[in-house]
Amino acid sequence: MANDGTMFIRSGHYIISDVLYQSAAINWPLKATTSLSFIGRTSTNLTIEIREQLTNQHVGSLEFQYVYVNRTNRKSQAFPDWFIQKYRPLTTLETRPDTMAPLSLPSKTFSYDVTVQYSDTDRNGHTNQSSYLKYGMDAATSASLGGEFHNFKQDMCMYHVQDFQALYTGESLVKDQLVIHTWEDGTRKDLLFFQIHKNNRAIFHCRLTLCNPASAKL
Repeated sequence: MANDGTMFIRSGHYIISDVLYQSAAINWPLKATTSLSFIGRTSTNLTIEIREQLTNQHVGSLEFQYVYVNRTNRKSQAFPDWFIQKYRPLTTLETRPDTMAPLSLPSKTFSYDVTVQYSDTDRNGHTNQSSYLKYGMDAATSASLGGEFHNFKQDMCMYHVQDFQALYTGESLVKDQLVIHTWEDGTRKDLLFFQIHKNNRAIFHCRLTLCNPASAKL
């Protein structure tokens, strides 16, 4: 790969089974299988399947799309020909997997302001993907505990994430001022959404399917 190139995450889809929440432990052996699912001219997809090592029971899965980006101008660029020729025969899919579509911001949301800190960034010099989820969960917890939600009333760490879809449509840097918008679904009680804005432009979209373990046992 060229020295001026790096990889940015474009989208991610995580599916987590109840088994993980019920059985997770330090000495619990898991097996992760990574496959190269698709390669295009400027991006590639990876699939990770996680299983319990002894029983082979499915625990979760992850699907990522990475875009090959020029470090200087921060724009996508084509993979070298040798890279495509070497790795495309190893892919498992003929067409690119579907990714999350950008969210439409509703007229009423709960908003929460954040300033990007140095500890929120990664080796690419921009806000790390995990920081966006942290921002969203902080915003949702503020809304939940403040009585802004109908379906969520606790700290968001009390809910189990069953499905997490994310789309990255821009980047942010240290000291950038971000506005996190969060809202509930109008019909489904288990859905929660985040959209993060920088300079009035959406740079992150997230859709979460959540479960309240206490309610599930009733």
